[in-house]
Amino acid sequence: MEVSVVAVAASFGLSPFEFTIVGRTIIVQYAPQDREPQVMMRVARTVDSRDLHRAVKIYRLVEDIVQHDVELSSAERTLRGIKRLQPRWPWWARLAGRAVLVSSVTLQADGTPEGVLFAMGVLIVVDRAGWALARGGIPGYYVTFVQAALVAGLGILALNLEVLSVRAYASATAANLVLLLPVRSVVSLAQDAITQFGTLAAVRPSPP
Repeated sequence: MEVSVVAVAASFGLSPFEFTIVGRTIIVQYAPQDREPQVMMRVARTVDSRDLHRAVKIYRLVEDIVQHDVELSSAERTLRGIKRLQPRWPWWARLAGRAVLVSSVTLQADGTPEGVLFAMGVLIVVDRAGWALARGGIPGYYVTFVQAALVAGLGILALNLEVLSVRAYASATAANLVLLLPVRSVVSLAQDAITQFGTLAAVRPSPP
């Protein structure tokens, strides 16, 4: 990432140019000799996804810029188009994959068939609630807190209404809480470290 920023800046004649990355914040300093220095700060707001499809398109854009095949206005239009791209898999397909995962974890926790069905139902409610809260601009930490409260609350409600046995309640609740852990961030941290994206690896554990 650092090399890409420097390469793009040099291609468009921004020299001398310095930048600092602090967590998810990028601070850019541009100090030409015949003009007033400028400082810009941007915070990367992200859900920490692994959208490699868009990542590949961005790196292809960087290569085109470095090879002087793209003008600034055209590069801006291309970047806006990449940011508007939808994920390759629709939300319901990703939710179905998570439902399979929560079912597997429930069974591994000595769950029951009714516990599996309950875990999948809770997952759907929690996932859609998280989506709605994220669209409202609520920070990821608070979204996860509300989701965990929903998992616990729905489990206790089902237990009090005697819809589930203690065994089914415990396994289904534990499975949904496990899926709320930042597993993707940990996996992404290792991937970024292996592929020498040190800065990205350093900020992976931080909340979005």
